Amino acid sequence: MRVVHPCVVRLVCLLTILAVSASGCSSMHRVPVVAAGSAQASDRVGPGDEVRVTMRDGRQARFTVQRVEEAALVAGDGTRYEITDIVTLERRAFSGGRTALLVAGVVGGVLFFAYAVAVASLGNP
Repeated sequence: MRVVHPCVVRLVCLLTILAVSASGCSSMHRVPVVAAGSAQASDRVGPGDEVRVTMRDGRQARFTVQRVEEAALVAGDGTRYEITDIVTLERRAFSGGRTALLVAGVVGGVLFFAYAVAVASLGNP
């Protein structure tokens, strides 16, 4: 049986962990758009939130909210997105399910490679 070099195993473990963690622990959640101003919108979206908007003309933008005004969301670069022009609004939020999958994937990957190393080291007569 051929023994796998420990550096290769470490590299594969690292790449697996990076691939699994790239999925992240958050996801985009749709937020109702309130055309009458920001009174209700500010309850759901606030400064510092990462959002994705789809405008009436089909444009999409992803940005971090700098401030919420009476009738617009303002991005960090100063761009204003009028609430009446927003068709869909999504806010990045914590996702418990994705976090559980991330943890399970990392633990499973580490256990798998530990087992592979153990089997490979026992197989050399």
